[in-house]
Amino acid sequence: MKALNEIKVLVVEDDANWKEALCQMYKQIIPQCHVNSASSGIDALRMIENGEKFDLLSLDINLGITHPKTEVGHPDLNVYGADGRSVLRRAHELNACKGLIVITGLAYDTTLALVIPDLEESKRVRMTLHAYLQDLFPGKNLYLKKYPESKIPESIRVFMKALSCKRLLSLCEDEDANRFCQVGEYWHITFAGETVLVKNRVGLRYIAYLLQNPDNPLHSCELERIIGTGNIEPSSKVYVNMPPEQLSEYGLDVRKNLGDVDEPSDHKALESYKSEFKEIEKQLQEAKEFNDPALIQRLEREEEWLSKEILSRWGRKSASVEKSRKNVQKAIQRSLEKIKKDHRKLWLHLTKSLSTGNFCIYSPSNPTDWIF
Repeated sequence: MKALNEIKVLVVEDDANWKEALCQMYKQIIPQCHVNSASSGIDALRMIENGEKFDLLSLDINLGITHPKTEVGHPDLNVYGADGRSVLRRAHELNACKGLIVITGLAYDTTLALVIPDLEESKRVRMTLHAYLQDLFPGKNLYLKKYPESKIPESIRVFMKALSCKRLLSLCEDEDANRFCQVGEYWHITFAGETVLVKNRVGLRYIAYLLQNPDNPLHSCELERIIGTGNIEPSSKVYVNMPPEQLSEYGLDVRKNLGDVDEPSDHKALESYKSEFKEIEKQLQEAKEFNDPALIQRLEREEEWLSKEILSRWGRKSASVEKSRKNVQKAIQRSLEKIKKDHRKLWLHLTKSLSTGNFCIYSPSNPTDWIF
């Protein structure tokens, strides 16, 4: 799964005015994406045959037909020429794109006369445009009817109402990939095949960091310190290999360490406490599932004692600690409420897997992979 700034769109349109308008439209919908264009079926086929891959193919299926004998790098292409249907078929065969948008003057129920290459001989078939698109890109295609050239601005306005960043991404995403990515002022979040865009807020940054470090208890002071200052730990799994210039794109910088843990013995002791806390948290979740009040009470006392012990050795003053706990907890809760409105499945997953308090932890019952 790619970030928004890695998404590639190929616009295939033989009308120069339409091509320019469509390229600008996609850049307006997803400003971070890369838009390539081809002015003919031959140009598009050359790109596809050269192994270029695109997340989204925007195609005028009614392209002017180039001469069938034109060489574009693959002998089989001479069987069915280089019109829009040929580009579409070849893109499907080579898995050159994930999603498809057909923008054409043809009606959705137009019957197409198609030449389908076969191992033995070409087959001539007839099917509607709708059936053809569903056959090649089931569930990953979108049809838009364009007006005559004189009404390009009007057409673009209509398309912009029908399209959105979310709609485009749904066409070109792998449905089984979960992602939690910040691009600009919005978080692009995909879970269980459903995508939402949520405006940036500190609670989402807290959640993202916990997701990046599953089963790793983080004290609220530490979490607030990392996220609130825009700094990250050098050990952060997601950013550890990023060069400084890439980190700057995220508004981040690296500092050498967090807190006042300097001696190796202190590090070892802290990791031991964290491991013990993680085990208590796991037992506490199980006790809640089995509704064992006595065990819940005992484990909560142990957790509270352990939190105080950690704070006494590595923490800050109690008033400051309590302020951090409340800030982090409230911020995460506000973000979860926002997610609940837009993506209930994700909300259910996070509410079951996230624990907040003096320590925060993301510990899903089943391993859940995320792309950041």
